Amino acid sequence: MKYDKIKEKENLDRVNEELIRYYKDYPKRSISLTAIGNSISDGLSLSEPGLPLLKRNLGLIDIGRLYGIDINIYQLSRRESNNSFLVLDWIRKNHTELDSNRWNMIDYVRNDIPALRQDEINSLFDGGSKKGIQDIIFDNHTGNANIVIINLGTGSFLDVITRHGRIDQIFASVDRDIAGIWSILELIQSNNRVSGSNTQVYLCGAPRIYNTIISDITINPKMKRLASNYANVTYVSAFPKQPFYRTKAGIITDLHYNEAEYYHLLSLINQSIIDNYLKRDLLTILDRKIYTISQENDLNNGHYSLFDITDLVEAMAKEYESKTGDYNFFIDFIKEYIAKRYPYDYYQSYPKENLARILDRMKK
Repeated sequence: MKYDKIKEKENLDRVNEELIRYYKDYPKRSISLTAIGNSISDGLSLSEPGLPLLKRNLGLIDIGRLYGIDINIYQLSRRESNNSFLVLDWIRKNHTELDSNRWNMIDYVRNDIPALRQDEINSLFDGGSKKGIQDIIFDNHTGNANIVIINLGTGSFLDVITRHGRIDQIFASVDRDIAGIWSILELIQSNNRVSGSNTQVYLCGAPRIYNTIISDITINPKMKRLASNYANVTYVSAFPKQPFYRTKAGIITDLHYNEAEYYHLLSLINQSIIDNYLKRDLLTILDRKIYTISQENDLNNGHYSLFDITDLVEAMAKEYESKTGDYNFFIDFIKEYIAKRYPYDYYQSYPKENLARILDRMKK
């Protein structure tokens, strides 16, 4: 499928303004957007080389300024050596965007496809924030909407394919990347629970290889299921893309996107934030409070009861209803998540039965 660059940019501008208006009304004073992960977060394109992912949407900053909302963008991504466990290690070591840009300059010089001059490489990856990634994604200021955009899932697979791996490692490489993503999501949700942050993650599906269903029957279903296990994570589906691209050098294949497709991806991410931020925000708060109740009852002789929990659920549902008019939707939305997490995280909050079974009785 071929996308029109002008139309995609116009649509992105429209969604950008809708996103800013959404946060103006929420209200939020600032938005932090952080792209973490592989060459997609890096904005790599063999057909149309350009800026890193979020810098392809600098118009968002201008619109935010018009509405009095500060937009801060960061990235921690790399063109190569970007399997999910390496990315996890970057986060644990509190690396910076400056580090990320230095890695990318090395990668781009090492690989001259697409051929870029040294001055072009320098302009793409010059400088960068010196803030540690943990200081960004673990920020807990309530006036800031903290959004992490993750593109991962193919790094280990490509390592095996391109770095003399064994055939029997190919399928295991997908599960390896899922395990790394799981660890990253656990790290972020754990911090939300203990520090009071409400960081949300938008986990993007892997691009469709040659516009086939390969990604959609291997890695993407696993990532979608993984996302459903977290209060603060939304899965952003992959979309059709071109299998081949016409360039000055001729027809090429590219596992990445061209400029129009990157605009399309950014629109999908921003629309997904608009559609999901409120319910994920409320569920993140609810998760933290029920988790804390369970810990208190278990370790500190707490005396929290079922009534304390149902009061919390009712308060969150009423908050959702006040902005959308739909109390019961929120009850249905949280039910699957609570059912999954109860045995591991919530049992001591109410040992008599899974809390999810109580939710239907709370509907209006």
